[in-house]
Amino acid sequence: MALPKVSVLRCLSESCEEMLAYEVTEGNVLYVDLAYTARSDGDVRYFPCPGCTGRNIIEAFEDDQGRTKHRVVRFQPAG
Repeated sequence: MALPKVSVLRCLSESCEEMLAYEVTEGNVLYVDLAYTARSDGDVRYFPCPGCTGRNIIEAFEDDQGRTKHRVVRFQPAG
């Protein structure tokens, strides 16, 4: 079984790319599912960027084996 390539999550803003305290695999899937640490604003769950203060939005999805996982899907500017 091949191990997944793991990297540090970076802010999804093209002008920022600050490192966040999370690790992700391909497709920005959380390597250790720390989605419970995300902040929320209504139904939107996000990791705030320490650099630009924007929001890195996370969403749940079901993997090939039917397990719920989370991935960072888009950036929302502050404001």
